[in-house]
Amino acid sequence: MSPPLQTLVLSLVALAIGRAEGLKFQKRADAIDTSNVQGARNVLITNADQNLFYAPMQFGSGNGVVDTYGLISTTRGDIILPGVYAKNASGFVSQGKSVIEGPIYAGPVSAAGWTVPDQDIVYYQNSSVVLPIQAEGELPVAYAGFGIWPNTSTVYQAFNDWSADSFIARILAEPQSGPCWTLLIATNEDDRGTDGALGGLFSIGEIVNVTQIFNLTENDLKESDFPDLGLVTKYPTLNNTGSYNNVTYYAIIDAIKWGNVSATLNSTVPGTPSGKISAYVDSTYSWIQVPYTVTEQLYKNLENATYKNDTRLWYFKCTELTVNITIAGYDYPLSPLTAVQHVDKLDCVGTFQAKPQNAGGDVILGVPFLKNVYARFAYGTRSSDAVSNPYVQLMPVTNIGDAHNDWVTSYNKWGGNSTQPSSVSLPVQSTPKPSSLSTSPHPSSPTFSSSPLRSSSPSSVLPSPSPLSSSSSSLSSSSSSASNPLATGANNKITGAVESDDEVEKSDPVKRFLPAIIVGSVVGGLAILGGIIFAVMRMRNGRDGKGAYRGLEKTRDGAGPKKVPLHDDAEGASGLYGDGGQGRYTDPYEAR
Repeated sequence: MSPPLQTLVLSLVALAIGRAEGLKFQKRADAIDTSNVQGARNVLITNADQNLFYAPMQFGSGNGVVDTYGLISTTRGDIILPGVYAKNASGFVSQGKSVIEGPIYAGPVSAAGWTVPDQDIVYYQNSSVVLPIQAEGELPVAYAGFGIWPNTSTVYQAFNDWSADSFIARILAEPQSGPCWTLLIATNEDDRGTDGALGGLFSIGEIVNVTQIFNLTENDLKESDFPDLGLVTKYPTLNNTGSYNNVTYYAIIDAIKWGNVSATLNSTVPGTPSGKISAYVDSTYSWIQVPYTVTEQLYKNLENATYKNDTRLWYFKCTELTVNITIAGYDYPLSPLTAVQHVDKLDCVGTFQAKPQNAGGDVILGVPFLKNVYARFAYGTRSSDAVSNPYVQLMPVTNIGDAHNDWVTSYNKWGGNSTQPSSVSLPVQSTPKPSSLSTSPHPSSPTFSSSPLRSSSPSSVLPSPSPLSSSSSSLSSSSSSASNPLATGANNKITGAVESDDEVEKSDPVKRFLPAIIVGSVVGGLAILGGIIFAVMRMRNGRDGKGAYRGLEKTRDGAGPKKVPLHDDAEGASGLYGDGGQGRYTDPYEAR
């Protein structure tokens, strides 16, 4: 059984920097110790509730650089920087237009080793529009819209030309970049209540390269039993085009199951097949939002179950639930600690939230779902002036057996005293073997001329070996070309070892022989058992007439190998106390 993903990430950090606390720090104002971690720019941090995730970003150039964190959003394409901090970023020029949050400016923006020298961003000045961004400690927090679907960028709609496209789209259009960005959420319950704790990893242009990020070897990963993240490219491309209220519901859910129960599914999104339901992924949403009937089937019969209209959530005595969501024929099991969230003592709340009454749309796969997958967001087509055919791939990372052990540990910590607390769970399942898939070839990207003013041709994307390199930054990372896959080449072109999908699609040769190993082990075991029985019977029928049988003793008290928990406790309880289940904010994109 694989150790829990968050434990693996933390152990890799500890191995990389030589001490167990890794990238943890107490407040956002404190420095993250990344001096010996080569890929600090790929590290996500999370908030105290572990339901929002931030990546290091940089705005401006020269002496006017603002080092910050951007809230990673999978549902919107705009980058928004609070105006109070934007004034300190040099190199930005007004574009003469505005969107609802504020005016549009263009200038240098960097993240994950990439820099766009004339990226359009929004200076956030309209306080009537509530965004899930805030200043914590000494660092401002921006909104990093990485949505890839059409209509996700209001800035693009304001200009309606390629030069105003989103930050992520312009990077992924470059020939030096792969066609994707990825997200791996791996939180740690020990850090709950602490702003700035390690929240996972992300990458732009390639699959997360753990060996490079933490300066480790392949053997280090094998010894840690870290999953092969390159296998995400083997999973189905989710690219359904059904939409409701300008939101694309690109994933079709075949079933939602727990125990022997399967939820009844009925969709309101046009084009969704009968008996199925449509969904999209939202990294800024604290719950998994589904129709009320699904939540009722899932939680109503649990002990002390009560539904609250103000939060649209179910509250009950903590009960182990292993929920399985089937998407495109593949099972995505959720850890019990992401289907149920701890509130106090043995009181819990379900993370499946009912959508508002009479609201359209189907399912929002929020943070509880993302904690169980490795997500790859990509474009299938890249041309000289655009990217198109977006899709998402999801790789399940939850092991049900390990997740059960983790539940038992947490349940006892909350005040329970049973090694087998009440549960409604699925049997242990193996991850289905994904079929081989490929992505479209990517034509060369054009060479653009540089101009800070609005034009029909944007500037080339530039390499940024250390996007948070100013002296005022609280992050530090190595910028040596040896460890940087995006080193600057001749004529300011990006060169280096950005891995292709083929390079990261590695298979485990042991798996091919696993059936033979299992069969051989069973046959050998039966032969040994038969020999023991034969010898015992002969001894019992010996000349003295007395039975010589002695019972076989259990060498390990009947216990099998101990499993390391896969997931920690559920995420924070924001939105539980009368805020409508929306956490501390509302999504302005949905509001429009």
